[in-house]
Amino acid sequence: LIPLIGFIGVGLGSAVLYLLRLALYSPDVSWDRKNNPEPWNKLSPTDQYKV
Repeated sequence: LIPLIGFIGVGLGSAVLYLLRLALYSPDVSWDRKNNPEPWNKLSPTDQYKV
């Protein structure tokens, strides 16, 4: 039972970290729509943000 709880905890922690990475580093996400309505337009054509 202990390993099951450990694996579930690691899975949930990984999912939270992945969602934080997407929310904070993706140019498709805008947290401030008034001052920065289209953040993807600030990227140059040579910028590569997807791995």
